[in-house]
This record gives sequence, structure tokens and C-alpha cells, in this order.
Amino acid sequence: MISKIKLFETSEHAWYDLVSEQGKLTEVVESYLVFTLTRHMHNIPDYVLALEWLDLQQFPEAYRLENLRDFADYCLLLAGLFPDYVRKHHVAERYCQSLGQSAYGQLAILHANRSHPEQSGMYAMVQKEFSNMVAVMHAIRESKQA
Repeated sequence: MISKIKLFETSEHAWYDLVSEQGKLTEVVESYLVFTLTRHMHNIPDYVLALEWLDLQQFPEAYRLENLRDFADYCLLLAGLFPDYVRKHHVAERYCQSLGQSAYGQLAILHANRSHPEQSGMYAMVQKEFSNMVAVMHAIRESKQA
């Protein structure tokens, strides 16, 4: 059997196709996940989650706003696409999810405090659907390994 090869103009189109075919996310959260996957495709940071989380809590609000999203995105990608890496480092996947959800929740609050209701609402939705985003990435990962 010959399988069809899909060609995409950009990596963003490819991620969108993979994410949307799962059909589990709201449009806003789906868009955020595609943006996150595209944005971090070549530059996933490597740091100790607990230490980075504690460091972020000590900095002023403006610094946290700039860096919490990257931290939350990192947790999301670790839990969704790299669970083997997480286990290899003796970290529970649920721990990554919990930290990521907390970071997105803080982003929602910080943006609400700065009168940014659209961004606040988006981060609140991402926080709420974190587990669904992880499930979508697991499904993508499993389909590509088969």
C-alpha cells in the first residue's frame, strides 16, 4: 500500500494539521498549541523545573510575565512530547503538568491585573485544557511512532 505524503508550506501548517485532526481542543487552545509547537521547535530549554519555578516566583511581575510563558510552554512540551525524557530524569509527568498549569494560571492572573482581559482569558483556557493538550501531543507522538 502506498501512503500519501503531505507537503506543507511551513512547519506551522504541519503542526496545525496534526493538532486539528485530533479534534479535542477549542479553537483558541488549538491555536495556542500550534503556536507553541512552532515557536519552540528548535529551542527547547533545559533546566531544572523546581529551581526555575522558585526563581520565577522571586522576580518582579514584569520579569515573570516575560518568562512564565516560556516556563509553562516548556512544561507542556515535556509532558506532551517528551514523557520519556521526563521519566529518565526521575520526574513525574504529573509534576510537569501541575507546574505548567500553575504557570499558565499565574499568567492569567498577572494579565488580569494589568487589564489585559483577552490574554488573561486565553491563559485561563490554556490552563484549563492543559491535560487535553498533553493528550493531543501524546496522540500525535504515538501516531508518528507507529
